[in-house]
Amino acid sequence: MCIRDSNQQFETNRLLAKMETQEGDFVSLSRMQRDLSVLRDEYGSRGFIFADIEAKPRFDEQPGQLDIVYDITEGQQYRVGRIFVNIDGQQSHTRRNVVLNRLSIQPGDLVDVREIRKSERRLGQSQLFEINPTQGTPTKIVVKPPEDETQVAGAPVTRGQSPDPSAARPQRAATPTAPHQVRRPVVDLEARVTLKQREGSP
Repeated sequence: MCIRDSNQQFETNRLLAKMETQEGDFVSLSRMQRDLSVLRDEYGSRGFIFADIEAKPRFDEQPGQLDIVYDITEGQQYRVGRIFVNIDGQQSHTRRNVVLNRLSIQPGDLVDVREIRKSERRLGQSQLFEINPTQGTPTKIVVKPPEDETQVAGAPVTRGQSPDPSAARPQRAATPTAPHQVRRPVVDLEARVTLKQREGSP
């Protein structure tokens, strides 16, 4: 088993140590899929959310031996730009800050898929929003594809109130990026939730 990484952001031994399949093990498709998830989480927790990771089984010259080669193309490292909130079934007293305050990822942070999942769970555990798909849009935080690759991480960022960028309201701003600093692209996040209906409501 080996890992081919185009940019080598992580040490190969570190990645291999986290994987379930080790040298000498019988090949298992389910274990290989779990190992793929481990690799995607490692890269996705460091901003490489569009990393292309493939497992390629390859027969060895020795009979009965099979190598698994993991090809990794990291792509760009992304930071969080704006965060929008989309609330279905909104009531007048419900404020979008109720959603934003339950997020553990903020504008300017490296995108971290693990923190996104934690934030989704925190929203679901609040008992305010639907988690049943039959009752409306289940709680979900969506990474929106980058529209402008020239956006700079470190430039002013906002936490928005709706998916419409024109409706976004500044929440906090970072110091503008100096010319000598590394320019990194950003992606926006959208938190999609549906309010639970109260008993007796239509």
